[in-house]
Amino acid sequence: MSNTVRSLVIKTNVVKRIIKDVELAHIDINEAEKRVQSKIDNGEDSAEIEHQKFVLKKHLEALPDALVRLRNATNDLESISSDSAYEGTPELEQANEYLEKAKEVIEKEQTNFPTNGYH
Repeated sequence: MSNTVRSLVIKTNVVKRIIKDVELAHIDINEAEKRVQSKIDNGEDSAEIEHQKFVLKKHLEALPDALVRLRNATNDLESISSDSAYEGTPELEQANEYLEKAKEVIEKEQTNFPTNGYH
């Protein structure tokens, strides 16, 4: 594998990983929200409830960071994938597949959080 193709593969894998980070951030947020509500419903200690709210806050803060990283990685991959050296390669096909997925994730997040300064 040439260095140029290797660069494309690496940048594709970065986008792939960050897409997964965004998905995991949503899972973490949902689970943390359920834990907070469960603690409240069970009348647990206020310190424990506050701790779970803090955990939820940290998960909520992680999502915008992942989205910024995704946008940057998508831009990097787009710029490198336009090189004619990759035409017809399976690596370019995979890069284009993940570019499309990344754009869908970014669009979905803009729809869900339109007032967020990270979009």
